Amino acid sequence: MGKPQSALSCPGKKFVYDAIPRWESEFRNYRGGQNNPLRIFDLETYEVEKLPFENSRDMDPVWMGDIIYFLSDRDLAMNVWAYNTISKNLKQITFFKEFDSKHLEGSDGKLIIENGGYLYTLDPEAGGEPQKLSITINGDFPWARPHWTKITKYIESAGISPEGKRAVLSARGDVFTVPASKGNYR
Repeated sequence: MGKPQSALSCPGKKFVYDAIPRWESEFRNYRGGQNNPLRIFDLETYEVEKLPFENSRDMDPVWMGDIIYFLSDRDLAMNVWAYNTISKNLKQITFFKEFDSKHLEGSDGKLIIENGGYLYTLDPEAGGEPQKLSITINGDFPWARPHWTKITKYIESAGISPEGKRAVLSARGDVFTVPASKGNYR
């Protein structure tokens, strides 16, 4: 079962939620029984309002000001949409085509979107295009990561096969066999 998805309005009198989280969120353009509209629940009156719904996958709501931002596959690719809680207007915000957007978060007037394995920021009030973030993570021990290295200076012992077609080498705790002319090492 997916994680519960909801967002509280400011000043906290209403919240938007996904009533039935999907057990599988990766079905592209799924139009079956797991799809349901996002709902707004009023904590004072207990009234429930459904957001406009086209049997699409609507998920990851983020409430900022009078606008609820959420992911939807209404245009057959998962993109960010906005629902104005005052005017009741619905508007598409992003237009990614190659990959579906997978996650949406937001705070302080900015949205963070994951699309195609990259993170993007978007200021929906300013309009404009999503800005791809450049993230570099340097590990504490880069020499411990898998990498290619020449072993010639680390060879501890060597030998030749009886037919002379392969050589066997011991280096850095591993044993390798190398062809005399053509082929791959093992």
